[in-house]
Amino acid sequence: MRRRQPRLPELAIRLIGAGVLLVITAHWLQFALVRPLLPVFGGTVELLAPQFTLESVDLIQAQPPAVRLRANLLEPVEFAGHTVFPFGWLGTIPQGGYQVALSLTGLLQYPTLVLLIVLIWPADAKTFGVQLMLGIPMAAAVLLTEAPVTMVAELWGVVRDQADPAATCYWMVASRFLMGGGGLLIAGLLGAGAVVLAHRLRQAPQTAAFA
Repeated sequence: MRRRQPRLPELAIRLIGAGVLLVITAHWLQFALVRPLLPVFGGTVELLAPQFTLESVDLIQAQPPAVRLRANLLEPVEFAGHTVFPFGWLGTIPQGGYQVALSLTGLLQYPTLVLLIVLIWPADAKTFGVQLMLGIPMAAAVLLTEAPVTMVAELWGVVRDQADPAATCYWMVASRFLMGGGGLLIAGLLGAGAVVLAHRLRQAPQTAAFA
């Protein structure tokens, strides 16, 4: 028997209910959700940008709450034909460093969208469970990718501005793509993919039984 496709009013009601639930949950649990991931963010940034040395990655409870990363260059780097020196280099450059702050609201919006799609799509209990089991890791993957990429892009963006503000920084291009709608697109595709895969996995045993 072919499953009935959800109607628009039904999806709208689910969208409102699940959206409110996720926004409230993300707001109240944002520090608890992000704090354990700080070492992962820092380690990924060091992996993606070994030219920098991290001084700290922490949470700040200002308005808006944010993840704050402080770093410095390990050694002088060449960028767009110019040499950029680390802060405090050989006593000839003033002390200081680079600081990047990413709001928790912005960091959590894409993972929230993945879960929203998973939660609003109607399914029986077992299929819904599969949707969740697929959607939660996908949402986590979005967060664990988005945050370090944005941090690295912002670090290189400061270096670019010091060397040549008109030069192209490909990390900044990737970051602006995510911020300009690319992140929403990726999150939407992952959420939809979790739903489709869950339904196919649930239908596969039935198809085999009738083969």
